[in-house]
Amino acid sequence: MDLRVKFPAFSTSSKAPIENWIFFYERHFGQLGERGLFNSLWYNLEGDAQHWFGMECASGKFNAASWDEVKNAVIKRFATQDKEYLVQAIERKLQQGESMSDYFNAKMTMFTRASHLTEKERMGFLTAGLPESWKYEVQKLELNCRDTTDWLKAASIVFQERTRIAALNRQQARPSAPGPRFQQHPQLRQFAPTQRQFASNAPFQAPRMSGSTHQRPTGRPLQPPNPCRNCQAAQKPNQYHWPSECPIRASRQTANNATEQAVALNSVSGPSFDF
Repeated sequence: MDLRVKFPAFSTSSKAPIENWIFFYERHFGQLGERGLFNSLWYNLEGDAQHWFGMECASGKFNAASWDEVKNAVIKRFATQDKEYLVQAIERKLQQGESMSDYFNAKMTMFTRASHLTEKERMGFLTAGLPESWKYEVQKLELNCRDTTDWLKAASIVFQERTRIAALNRQQARPSAPGPRFQQHPQLRQFAPTQRQFASNAPFQAPRMSGSTHQRPTGRPLQPPNPCRNCQAAQKPNQYHWPSECPIRASRQTANNATEQAVALNSVSGPSFDF
């Protein structure tokens, strides 16, 4: 590249990320070699950046350093100017209906502006954006992850298992369509709900009456979900039948009908008077 073209200097107020500036700096002055890149760097910095680099050189820190070591030190020092992007990345959450791969790619794109982060720190920030009920499961699998690629594989397993359990719970909420048998994922057996926890989420089913063979029309359950209030008032708990089938109500209705008939008969005949 033509060295006569003035290259823009870097300062802490520059809008361009330090990673991008270093990339084009190496393209522009690459023909000078590693020593030339090091010697020209001070002249292409301004303000606080130039002052910092001068102090580092004066302390002898870069006397035996390679260009890659100097470059990484500069990037690590001035990557903090992109802290607002890091805050956005940390606050980024997994959205409802979003796939795990889309969430991962979106957050990793934000991390490109914060190159000073280690793989362990990135995995921690990725886990922080997951729902609270998932975090413990992912953190357990994260212990065996070497990098963010392994993290994506582990998180995808949890995502698929949680999605399957959610679909299973929705099916169990429908009395007319019982869900499939619960199966635990082999890699998440310790995180899946127990049979007792699973049964606690199932819809209420009233016990069947012993000896009952009566079949109701299609669309209406055989028994109501709650016990009969008339029987409970008569000290007969746990009686499940519809009000029209309640024996206590039937006897009470028969007594009321007899009383009404007697009253009606008296009103028709009327009182008798002797003259």
